[in-house]
Amino acid sequence: MKHYLAAALAAVLTCLTGCSTEDAFQILGMEDLITVRGNTFVNDANTVFTIQEDKTDGNWEDGARYLVLLDVLDKDLHVRVLARAKCNILAAAPDQAQYSFTDPVVIPNQSVSGGYLNLQLNWYYTQANKDAHKFYAVWKTLETKEIVITLYHEGLGENPVEMDQENLKKASAIYCIPLEGIVSPDGPRQKLSLVYHALAQDKETGELKIQERTYMIYDGTIVL
Repeated sequence: MKHYLAAALAAVLTCLTGCSTEDAFQILGMEDLITVRGNTFVNDANTVFTIQEDKTDGNWEDGARYLVLLDVLDKDLHVRVLARAKCNILAAAPDQAQYSFTDPVVIPNQSVSGGYLNLQLNWYYTQANKDAHKFYAVWKTLETKEIVITLYHEGLGENPVEMDQENLKKASAIYCIPLEGIVSPDGPRQKLSLVYHALAQDKETGELKIQERTYMIYDGTIVL
């Protein structure tokens, strides 16, 4: 499964400009995490997503400030990806019919099928009491170009970071981005972007670097 890791990371760590070999971090002999050209997105036991409250100063509406954290742990590499998100908590699970819970799928380059960009990754919400809650992310509006992450209470009773790999996979939620409203055939091309600040540690020097990675969608088309 490890050879899928770089491909899964490519979904959220794609760097469109300004990348160089000096900025690259290698893993298991694969292409670097910034420019890897994989298109297979799967659940991976080495990929754990959590959310924590962002207590730094920021201009956030309704006081909803969170950071999305991705920790990828490997014997030679530790990568953490941070992305700001606004979170809403629901009392019950949303209609699962609108989400995809399929087996790992391949998304062809430059295309999306079924109206969803399905990253097939593990996402969790962890409160101070260490209970975990699955969550899903949807585009809010085309105008605001922001993601709203919607959570619902489904306490797993333990911190997902501390779960063993088997139970972690069983508790996985699928992360989908609905592409409704992005396609605009009668108007100019619209674009949406996900911007992440990635903290990566060089396995040889131990130096930490923070880089901004951008992932773009044009009219429902993946731009890798």
